Amino acid sequence: MSTPHPQGGTDSRQQLADHIEMTFNEQKLSLSDDDTADAYRVTLQIVRGVLAGAGARGIVDDNQLGRLDALVEGMSEAPDLV
Repeated sequence: MSTPHPQGGTDSRQQLADHIEMTFNEQKLSLSDDDTADAYRVTLQIVRGVLAGAGARGIVDDNQLGRLDALVEGMSEAPDLV
């Protein structure tokens, strides 16, 4: 049996990874390819930077920023789950 993850069950993490992988597959790409996975991770770092900027400018509050960052962090696991 799988161990649940604090941000959701292991199944939900796998489902998210599968969804992201299918989206990449539609573009003839795969997160199992190291270069694609690296580019994906860099993109998520950029998104986290944008979110941090939104927090600094007061566009989102600390609670919202934390929740959004947790979502992006969960997405960053996708290459390891495909």
